[in-house]
Amino acid sequence: MKRGYTQRTLCRLLDDIRQRLPEATIRSTFHCRFSWRNAADVEELLRFLERAQLDRVGVFTYSREEGTPSYGLPDQVPAREAPGGGAPS
Repeated sequence: MKRGYTQRTLCRLLDDIRQRLPEATIRSTFHCRFSWRNAADVEELLRFLERAQLDRVGVFTYSREEGTPSYGLPDQVPAREAPGGGAPS
């Protein structure tokens, strides 16, 4: 999503927050929906989550929104196949 930072930078930030504010609750959300997210991408995310030790994590499916850079990307996974996508309509 073009966040402009690396996992290493993010983990350093999380460590800094925990050191300065040990009572802080750290949460994040992740979305998935594109078929180009393969098993290696999932493993990388799982390794990050293990390292980051976030207090709360949410995962949701990507929703197309006109005007966003990802709206027209190819290989979008049908809703019925996406995590939490449910039955076909």
